[in-house]
Amino acid sequence: MQYEQMKVLLLLPLFLFQITTFASASKIEEITYVTPAWNGLTNSDGTGLYHEIIKEIFKTQGLKVKILIQPFKRCLKEVKVGTADLAGGVMPESYSKKFLYAKKPIYVDDIGTLFHKSLLPTWNKIKTIKENLDTTVGPIYLGETIEAGLKFTELKTRKQCLEFLIKKRAKYLVDASNILENILKEKSTTDQNSSLGFEESKMKKTKKTKTLEFNKSDYVIKKLVYRRFHMLFTNNQRGKLIKKSFDQGMKELIKRKSLSKLYKKWKFSKNMPRF
Repeated sequence: MQYEQMKVLLLLPLFLFQITTFASASKIEEITYVTPAWNGLTNSDGTGLYHEIIKEIFKTQGLKVKILIQPFKRCLKEVKVGTADLAGGVMPESYSKKFLYAKKPIYVDDIGTLFHKSLLPTWNKIKTIKENLDTTVGPIYLGETIEAGLKFTELKTRKQCLEFLIKKRAKYLVDASNILENILKEKSTTDQNSSLGFEESKMKKTKKTKTLEFNKSDYVIKKLVYRRFHMLFTNNQRGKLIKKSFDQGMKELIKRKSLSKLYKKWKFSKNMPRF
């Protein structure tokens, strides 16, 4: 009996904390979520992995989610000043104390660099990229997600990125490691599946697609960075309440083991963090 009483007393502060958090959060009726349109993650029609996770998290708490599709830099600016509540994902270490960050990552991946083997002697990871920004290409907004202020040439499609590399208009191609590995595995490279990681509004679909032929044995892939993407929130009192609600909701989804189904549904199982 005494043990049970002690157990209740120990759990009481946590219970009261959760009640206080949700009582405060209940004063917030709608959350504004801003994001670019990334295929499979944040589709412009409101579907996608991030959209589903965020809606599921706040639905259980009776909070409505307003989604606005807009450029990445504008998303960050609005969350910073408080005209929007959350955006992401980003790598927290790249944006320091400007924002609040979700406790758990929402997406993980390896970023690699594809380049000609003749450049191997001078390869020094991120330092090499920073020293060669004018001759480095990659997807739209990729640089900013690796490190704040990292700006190399960003192109609309992966086919364009590869063309720049093959025609020696660029020395380095930065992208998700699995995408780069697929490029070297295929007998010929087209623009198929090139939309992953690119903003939908920037993509132009064409009926005819030319293949790109090159000697793949002359090229090598080196890992650049392992990324853990977290959602970010406004660094104010409202943001703190929303972040607590998000963290608690994510914890519940993990507990119910429903997250893996969403990642599998949108074909991002490899990008699901290990909770």
